[in-house]
Amino acid sequence: SQGPGIPLTKEEVIKRLNDKKVIFGIKEAVIEKAVNGANERGLPVSLVLAAGKHSVAPGSLVIDWKVTPKGQKASGLIKAGGIIAVVKKLAENESIQGKDVFGNELKNDKAESIFQIDYDDSVFREESSVDGVFILKAKKNGEIIYTNGKIFIRNEKIITGDVDEKTGHIKFIGSLKVCGSVRPG
Repeated sequence: SQGPGIPLTKEEVIKRLNDKKVIFGIKEAVIEKAVNGANERGLPVSLVLAAGKHSVAPGSLVIDWKVTPKGQKASGLIKAGGIIAVVKKLAENESIQGKDVFGNELKNDKAESIFQIDYDDSVFREESSVDGVFILKAKKNGEIIYTNGKIFIRNEKIITGDVDEKTGHIKFIGSLKVCGSVRPG
């Protein structure tokens, strides 16, 4: 027999992660949202609950995404003027030590190296008052795409096929084109 089982709590999920020795990069806000959704709907959810941190090489750019781009397990939706990312250039003698979710330090010989970030005219750069830091913002509503080291905003979403209750709710800021039927439900 299937059913909702025992109601989950954020604390119980974190305890279970800790029991598995996961102690670093636990995403408490994601856990809370997942637990609330699972308890309300009684359905399983699949989310990243913890993430390690990459080592970053000296002189590299560190990208602090404020909205996760599409393709990286998130919707990537943003409104015009919204902050996409805050970018900091590390000094030539500065690096960041990475950690896995178990709290182990990662070797710097596999450090991430990003020396340039490109973007098209749907994104603009705003200088920060902090030396070596700049902010990337959206010029228009849409979905953030980051591919091959380039950021752009796509303000049209194309759905190929029919839209119905199986498709679920479609959230998009911009134009939506459906190549099919929009069915009731």
